[in-house]
Amino acid sequence: KDLNWKNLKDLGYLASMGKPGGGRNSVDPRFVSLFSVFNVTFPSQVSLKKIYSSILAGHLGQFESD
Repeated sequence: KDLNWKNLKDLGYLASMGKPGGGRNSVDPRFVSLFSVFNVTFPSQVSLKKIYSSILAGHLGQFESD
């Protein structure tokens, strides 16, 4: 099998994780200290409805006739 080498530059990584429990393990604080950590709370029901209704409206909308 022919393998090709590719160089990747200027990459960023994005990861997410939930609270420990339900099969998830806690992460070592020394490992987490290597990253910029942001805490984002879960959106309210009103916000979720607005988000998903906007997405669905875009996908299910009619095309304009020319």
